[in-house]
Amino acid sequence: MPVSLPQATAVQQDTQRNINVTVTQDGWILFEQEELPLALIKKRVGMEVAGQPDKVFVLQADKQVEYGQVINVLDVLKLAGARKVAVAAEVKAR
Repeated sequence: MPVSLPQATAVQQDTQRNINVTVTQDGWILFEQEELPLALIKKRVGMEVAGQPDKVFVLQADKQVEYGQVINVLDVLKLAGARKVAVAAEVKAR
């Protein structure tokens, strides 16, 4: 599902296999491409970090999503044991 990411000048591209957690403009939360409620996101993250504690999660949120909702998802990721969470953005033209 496409999201319109905010732009940032200092964006890095990571080549290792990451897990995408996306908040769409409509407020849906996707774990990879699967729509899940926050409670199940927490469970899935816990399962992922149990096997690989340094797994990287990439939080993508449409730029129209309320800040509080993004923070709620970030909080769930951290509470579930995610040690490495990156926030996705598009490269802004300089």
